[in-house]
Amino acid sequence: MHPLHKIKFISVNLLLACSLSACMSDSGSSSTEQVRLQAVDGYIVGAQVYCDEVASGSTKAGGEFYCPASTSLATVRGGFDVGFNETATENGIPFVGELRGPAHLGYVTPLSTVAVLMSSDESGYNPNLWSESVESLASVLNQSSLDLSADAASTLQLIKLNASIHQMVNGFAGNIDEYRGVSESLAALLNERAVNGQSLPLSFDVESSMIALNEQLLVHRPNLYLQSAEISAIATTVQATNNQIDQSKSPQEVATAAKQASSAELNGSLTLDRRSTLISLGDYWYGDFQTVSIDDFEDPTRVNGVHHTHFNRYLGYIRINQRSIGVDADLVDAKVSLAMSIRSTSLGDSRAFNLLSHDVYLSARKGDSSSLSLEFPEDALVYASGVSQHGVYTETSIELDKEKIFSSTGGLIDVSIWQARDELAKLGYDDIMAFSGDYEVTFVIGGLKIIEIDKQDRSFAKQYTVEAGNQAVSGSGFKGYISYNGS
Repeated sequence: MHPLHKIKFISVNLLLACSLSACMSDSGSSSTEQVRLQAVDGYIVGAQVYCDEVASGSTKAGGEFYCPASTSLATVRGGFDVGFNETATENGIPFVGELRGPAHLGYVTPLSTVAVLMSSDESGYNPNLWSESVESLASVLNQSSLDLSADAASTLQLIKLNASIHQMVNGFAGNIDEYRGVSESLAALLNERAVNGQSLPLSFDVESSMIALNEQLLVHRPNLYLQSAEISAIATTVQATNNQIDQSKSPQEVATAAKQASSAELNGSLTLDRRSTLISLGDYWYGDFQTVSIDDFEDPTRVNGVHHTHFNRYLGYIRINQRSIGVDADLVDAKVSLAMSIRSTSLGDSRAFNLLSHDVYLSARKGDSSSLSLEFPEDALVYASGVSQHGVYTETSIELDKEKIFSSTGGLIDVSIWQARDELAKLGYDDIMAFSGDYEVTFVIGGLKIIEIDKQDRSFAKQYTVEAGNQAVSGSGFKGYISYNGS
């Protein structure tokens, strides 16, 4: 397990409002100081963006994001795939992966990701190897040419190849770290095939390609190595999907094939059973917990002026009952992101509170919800931000000695809100929950595939994005509504 430690962050106070001239100046300078990129395998929205490993917000509609013009390498992690809907920002397929690309390219895709990894040496990505790697990639994939700077959302050749590569990588990966590891092994295989003058089939004889990739995993990531029966079963599914992708005549047909494949598989690490999900909010000190079903919690309507979930005392914790979560795969220190957001829904009230961490490690035994546990490593970071009733935006530092913001005991997942609220208050921030009102509460787990059961139907769990400063977490979770009479 990873040792716990004090978690530290940076404090900043900023007024949300800016003068018209200042805002116009920022907007005008972005065209010369920043480069526009898109994350595409279908548009990937809500993904955490890193410009040369510096967190830079999240991808928006159309997979759009910006990096400084001096950026060498852009990376996106997580989010969800909304197909080729240019305006969609929700209701997509979970994208539990990592994409990279040289910033000058304008796109990060599965193709650009393996090309970057093929161009990497012991010190990391080497731009001097890029052109040669793209030529090798084209040769191994039986392409006469490959222009990765072409529009990745309209060039059918690129769309098909990106979708087919993603299907192969996704067949081995259950979380973002595994996706990265499989991509690295795929790049090693592509380089090996290029040296030997061999090709790598993506839409026919897929099983032989996946067996070859599996052998690379045995060398580089043995924990991801699959037995022959597992490979055969996954390859059959990927073969059928990639055949359909290869025969597609439009980007929309490719997106439909990928979506159908994801919906048919519906494999996840965790399952959220909405039929037995209970959400508890309140505080241990007062013994005042309000427990409701997830349906009541997510219902935005009010009865007699209050939501189904309402209470009168200090909000210190949010808890998810262990009966709600099924463990579908063994997890050993799987790196995940956790986030929570509270914002006022009252007219004219901009108060909000956001809390997230990318540095949470989750472990559990398949079939045993009570084994679910969360740990922080020594270098963990937690990010918090808030908007006061006066429109002041605050990012704060938090040091935790004995308590953890995100924790799990006996399978119960707890979010400890009071510590972050107290630290914000030390900066003069007026506590969002110090006043009566109505609030929207969002909880997100990023980095894992999560399925939900509603009645008898299985589907991917709902997807949400929470941002705190330049940090973002997209993933599965829930969004609910509470009424609070502050005291």
